[in-house]
Amino acid sequence: PIWRMVAESLVIVSSIVLALAADAWWEARRERELEAQFLASLTQELSANRDRLLSTDSAHSEQLRASRVFLDGTPADLANLAPDSATALLRKIYGVITISLREEVVMRDEVSLVRDPGLRNAIGEWTGLASDVNEDLPYLVASARRAGSRSYDISPEIARFGTFDGSSALALQALRQDRIYSGALFELHGSLEIDQWKIRALLAQTNVLLRRLGVLSD
Repeated sequence: PIWRMVAESLVIVSSIVLALAADAWWEARRERELEAQFLASLTQELSANRDRLLSTDSAHSEQLRASRVFLDGTPADLANLAPDSATALLRKIYGVITISLREEVVMRDEVSLVRDPGLRNAIGEWTGLASDVNEDLPYLVASARRAGSRSYDISPEIARFGTFDGSSALALQALRQDRIYSGALFELHGSLEIDQWKIRALLAQTNVLLRRLGVLSD
């Protein structure tokens, strides 16, 4: 009978629809689990990066203050510094602290599973800012190497031990009298200022993400 054929057809169609619905439900549930795992890993990575950004920003601030004292001072001013002050200043203007960001999680394909479009966009902004910071690292290191190489040309004793004839103040005086070294340190100072600006922009975006993830409060 026709009604029986219709009933059987309805049963078949209903079974297919239910099976598809069940598959869709399981798939959606799996995606939500993957999203939760991704966000948990992302939170840990961002928190670690925030600590690194804060530490690097603090180190940059100290080095910028020290290099400004050096560049603003005359050779005579630097030669008259107290021994402890001269040693501390000499140590701070040498080398450079760079940052190594963790980006294993933020670069994963699971970003596409994030349902919140605002959060996805914020993650995209973070990766762009992180790229800017990473691009600066070779220039920053190169600037530090030029300054360090010139200090070795002036005196291996300065480069190795931070002193000149046993005195950090005399070492500072010798470095300040050298125009090439002062120019190299001025270049490093400028690179540090640019890098710090980018680090602070990335730190601000990191805080935005951590607030959205419920880690930081306003």
